[in-house]
Amino acid sequence: MSNHSPVHVTKKDLNLTKLPYLLVVAQIQKSDFSLCAHAILEIVLFRNVHQFFSLSESKEEISLIVDEKTIEKFPKNVLKLSPKKYYGFEISGPLGASSVGIIHGVAEPLASAGISIFYLSSYQTDYTLIAKDDLSRAMSCLSRHFTLKYDNNERDNELTTKNDHIEFPSLKEERFKQRKLNFHQREGLCLASIDKDEPFLLGSYILQLIFFPNKKEERFFSYHEANGVISLILPKSELDPLRQFGSDYIRVYDDEFARITIDDAPLGFDEYGIVDSIAGPLARNSISLFYVSTFNSAHVLVALDNATKAKIALQNHFDITLK
Repeated sequence: MSNHSPVHVTKKDLNLTKLPYLLVVAQIQKSDFSLCAHAILEIVLFRNVHQFFSLSESKEEISLIVDEKTIEKFPKNVLKLSPKKYYGFEISGPLGASSVGIIHGVAEPLASAGISIFYLSSYQTDYTLIAKDDLSRAMSCLSRHFTLKYDNNERDNELTTKNDHIEFPSLKEERFKQRKLNFHQREGLCLASIDKDEPFLLGSYILQLIFFPNKKEERFFSYHEANGVISLILPKSELDPLRQFGSDYIRVYDDEFARITIDDAPLGFDEYGIVDSIAGPLARNSISLFYVSTFNSAHVLVALDNATKAKIALQNHFDITLK
């Protein structure tokens, strides 16, 4: 995809579709990763268009976001599970590397309502995760701003979007805790996308990326799968061998991206406003971003060309370290 000027997105440009299954956020100790190999092999190599699976690896952790059915593939007592289960909302609209304001548009009203969320950006689709216990309040909040839809015509009688009687707290900007951010300046990341039913050898190389990376300590890698489409975030050095399978199979953004990490993990599962504390200042400075929530932390990607601008936009809100 070619570079072009930022496209500012407003709430009226977006639709939110509620997924019909519950999601779980989980963590794997790196020493236990091999115990999960069989489950991951099955997920990556066998097509299941109804499967939702996300794996993110950083120096600090391996984090999963998994639907309830898929998580049954993993051995018991190996995963550390989130205390809550989540409903996912798929966000449709003018998404892309040049779109500004998508994450802020979704996260800001939920933060103002005191609702904690996870957020996951993929190559062409974004998702926000909302705890099951918060869903009624969240639906009431979101229905005031967005068109809400249901996947597969699913309707839950108790999940009405007409809860206009629900009162939301009056929250001040102090809800955003002063956090520490790390800017990984020397790390150029790429975003790629592949259809799940592409050649088998492509799948075998993805498994190599997951289990046998060239750099195990410092790299950031993310694999996300939903609706039969795979989205990857990976270092440029690991993207180049992937290109040998041909441009007909692989879609890649032209931009390379710098990673920003929240450095005072673990983040609390009940903390709200974290996503928008980053997305808001960047949106107000016309900077687009990709956001990946993990079990303990969060990672933000901005185009390398915007890294300095992003640092300036965030420096009044965070304690920033350059790496």
